[in-house]
Amino acid sequence: MQIPYINHDGGSLDRFIEGWHSTFGLPKGGRNTAPRNQLRYFYQRNGVTRLSLVNATSGIGDVRLTAGWQWPDAGNDTRLAIRSSLSLPTGDSDQLQGSGAMEAALWAIADRTRRWFDYPGSIFGGGGLLLMGKGDVLADQQRRIAAFASVGAGVQVLPWMTLKLQADVNSPFYDGSDLRQINATAVQLLMGGDVRLAKNVRLDVMVGEDLTVRASPDVVFHLALTVE
Repeated sequence: MQIPYINHDGGSLDRFIEGWHSTFGLPKGGRNTAPRNQLRYFYQRNGVTRLSLVNATSGIGDVRLTAGWQWPDAGNDTRLAIRSSLSLPTGDSDQLQGSGAMEAALWAIADRTRRWFDYPGSIFGGGGLLLMGKGDVLADQQRRIAAFASVGAGVQVLPWMTLKLQADVNSPFYDGSDLRQINATAVQLLMGGDVRLAKNVRLDVMVGEDLTVRASPDVVFHLALTVE
């Protein structure tokens, strides 16, 4: 079971994000000309405001129930699993904390151990489909099916540290618009790795960058603490 807590506010990372893009020569996308640390989700179509959020909100999002099954005979150096999820409309869709409808997903994932030069590592990937009920957010433009996939590789550079590179892609959730934010395939590149804090405790740290500008968030920070 996953119980997300979602917070929308003006933030405090605009200066950092602008500096990140300048340092690595990445597209600025007009962010350097916009006011800093402001919150405004706004979408207008045919002169009608379809979505507007300007005040900070927070609360529980859509609760997800997940299950998986690992293939027992995939091979000594290969792992294969089938996973599924059911999302319940527990979040407030008016505050963009949930979709307002039930959603179900089914996907397959696999990884295979290998060596990168003289270092042990792996390659991994997977993909699947998301089936969406008719939600409350831009309901007449919502697609009912979306596809998603990921592929990546990891290399263990130290006994307690693994570096990872991963690409994620998903098809649009909406149509009927020329805006990339509404109707474009999103591709993100995640860079980072994991650090083993103890025998059975691992900390994952990843930073995500939008390869398709305006179709996904500028920067995503991912932290996960796993107890095995």
